[in-house]
Amino acid sequence: MLKCAQQLSELYNEIEYLIETKRMSIESFHAQLKLYDKIISDFSDNHDDIDYLYFQVSHWKHFKISGLRGYALTFRRRVERFRNIWGYYLAMLLPPPVLFLVLVGKAPSWLA
Repeated sequence: MLKCAQQLSELYNEIEYLIETKRMSIESFHAQLKLYDKIISDFSDNHDDIDYLYFQVSHWKHFKISGLRGYALTFRRRVERFRNIWGYYLAMLLPPPVLFLVLVGKAPSWLA
């Protein structure tokens, strides 16, 4: 994942430089697009739809998302990302101690 991120970061910086210096042409755009596709295909196991959506809300100005819609979309995507990453761990780690406390009889009154 680190190598993929480094390559994408280099590509992003190069594209930003080309845009700022007004050197971006159709040919260079297609070359950058092919390089991006190659990087993504080389590291396809690292990328999921939620990664793109998280990038989209993290850089919402580039995608022309603004106002209340931008904040709502950002909140929704961050909740989805948290659920996808940490939800499974919490589902595995929380029930055993809670079940133990219930079975032993030491569970708090709000849990029993």
